[in-house]
Amino acid sequence: MTKNKKGGGIIYTVTNNKTDKVVYVGITTKSLSSRKKDHEQRAKRGKTNLFQETIATLGAENFKWVTDNTLYENDELAQKEQELIENYKKQGVRLLNEDRGGGIQKTVYRYNVKDGGLLAKYTSLEEASNSVNSTKQQISRACINKTQYKNHYWSYRLQVPFQPKKDNRLKGVIQCCPSSGKTIKIFKSIAEASRVTEVNKNSIAKCCRGERKLAGDYFWKYK
Repeated sequence: MTKNKKGGGIIYTVTNNKTDKVVYVGITTKSLSSRKKDHEQRAKRGKTNLFQETIATLGAENFKWVTDNTLYENDELAQKEQELIENYKKQGVRLLNEDRGGGIQKTVYRYNVKDGGLLAKYTSLEEASNSVNSTKQQISRACINKTQYKNHYWSYRLQVPFQPKKDNRLKGVIQCCPSSGKTIKIFKSIAEASRVTEVNKNSIAKCCRGERKLAGDYFWKYK
């Protein structure tokens, strides 16, 4: 495969050969070999992000690049990349991605925070960021995280009314007895639970997500 068709792109993953774990998820409208070369050259020049810094530190030969060559349209490509990254995160995989999108032009939608109504449609991150005097990186993060930014919601997906991502940090949590499972106390948020019990809030969150059994000798779950 030398070059993808116009308007299409592929998703790829990069695995650390020493740990045999996926460390990066990316997308490109070029060939995988071309994108790989681009990352490696940037690593050598010192124009780096976290992923490229890791390549420079460990050596390019210590990474395996894989794609199934399935072609997606640009908007679908960004969505598929987001879904794959979220799946890895749910599995507890720590990726080196600092941003998402591979510089690919994709549609951006801006929504009303009150009712989720569509306010505007942009043909690129640059056009969207210029509309609110911001940066492409900030708009991209808002699209990926489905969070409010500049008093609006942003997304790569057309969804009317728009449903923002729920912030688990603000969800109620229940402190339970590990042996009986009975409720000990209910808290309004993880932050409150951590403050009252002095149990690390990250540990409580991991317990609620099922990534660990106990936190501070207690079982925790979302309300």
